[in-house]
Amino acid sequence: MLFGSYYTVLVYRIPNGLKLTKLNSFCVHCNEKLSLIDSIPIISFFISRRKCKQCNAKISIKYVLIEVSTAAMFVFLYLFHGISFDLFLNLSLSSMLLITFIIDLEHMVVSDMVLILFSSYVIVYIIFTEATFLWHVLGLAVGFLPFLLIYITVKLIYKREAFGFGDVTLSASVGWFLGVRYSILTSILSFVIASVCMIFLKLLNKSFDKKTEIAFGPFICIAAIISSMFGEKIIDFYFALTLF
Repeated sequence: MLFGSYYTVLVYRIPNGLKLTKLNSFCVHCNEKLSLIDSIPIISFFISRRKCKQCNAKISIKYVLIEVSTAAMFVFLYLFHGISFDLFLNLSLSSMLLITFIIDLEHMVVSDMVLILFSSYVIVYIIFTEATFLWHVLGLAVGFLPFLLIYITVKLIYKREAFGFGDVTLSASVGWFLGVRYSILTSILSFVIASVCMIFLKLLNKSFDKKTEIAFGPFICIAAIISSMFGEKIIDFYFALTLF
């Protein structure tokens, strides 16, 4: 939950250009510093009855959802991997994806700071395990180059962006984490998931069209989580179908 509490700080401060070194938490409405009790993850949300004690403004449920999601994610990955370098690799990846998902969904921006902060663990993973540096570099390239090609092509031909350049660096970061095979799978899944979501949005909202801007980063994040957890099964299933 402490990690979740820190992630709420990142989610708010990074897109708003605020310093991360400022230790004290504060109300986003009146900027009043929060007491120690008011900073306790999850519990403080219910003690305060979802309101700031100073200005009485409502506290968004988003923050407690981040804390709960982070705690659930940590427990699940521990049960899945046990104490291992794989556990910390997947915790770093999942944390990066969770924070990026929320920031991009709200502000349509991908933070390079978040990507670099969590991607740095891959170096530690390579040093202390049998993972090969080249495999992760190739994964980065596979995640980066196709997205870069699409980004440049669409911008040159249609004079608009298919997605932001932050999505290009996000895909590269995912490839750096997951390696070649899962990087390819993530790229494919992200476009499939995005297409399905756009169809539903079109059905639910008639005014939605191809010119409507939506964040693509969350689709990459969802695809990356699926690939990291079920990638091998999905690949095996695909080849079983094609060979059949």
